[in-house]
Amino acid sequence: MTTLERHHDIDGVVFGPYDSKRFGRSLEVNPLPAGSRLWMQAATGSSSNLNRSAGRLTIGELFRRISALPDVVIQSIFVHGPVDNTKPGEIKLWARWLERIRPVSVQIYSLDRPPAKSWVRAVSRKELEWIAEYLESTTGIPAHVF
Repeated sequence: MTTLERHHDIDGVVFGPYDSKRFGRSLEVNPLPAGSRLWMQAATGSSSNLNRSAGRLTIGELFRRISALPDVVIQSIFVHGPVDNTKPGEIKLWARWLERIRPVSVQIYSLDRPPAKSWVRAVSRKELEWIAEYLESTTGIPAHVF
C-alpha cells in the first residue's frame, strides 16, 4: 500500500496566493488574471510532520480542483526517511495522479538545506533524474530537476 493510498487526505496544501481580496481563498477554483500562473505545492502522505493546514481536503477533491485550472506547474519534493516517497509504488501512483491533472510541467527537487526534522534526508540528483525520466516516459509530461 502506498502513502497516497494509506492517507486519503492532504495534510498540507499551499496555494499561492493563499487568501487575498484579489484572488479569494486558495482552496477554491478562482479566475486568475490573464497571463497569471498558479503556484501549488502539496505535501502528501504522512506529511503531518512536515506541513500542516487549517482544514482537511480529500486528495480526489484537491486534484479535481487543480485539473480545472489552466497552465498548472507542479513542484514535487522527494525525501528519504520514515516518510519516503521515492519507492517505485509511490512514484507510479504519483505519476498516475499527475497524468490525471496534466500540468504544463513538473519541477522535481529534494532538500537543499538542513531540514526542520532531522530524520528527513535528501534524495540524490541521480534518483531525481530517474524520477523525472520515469514521469516523462510514462506520461509525456515535461519534468525538470532542480
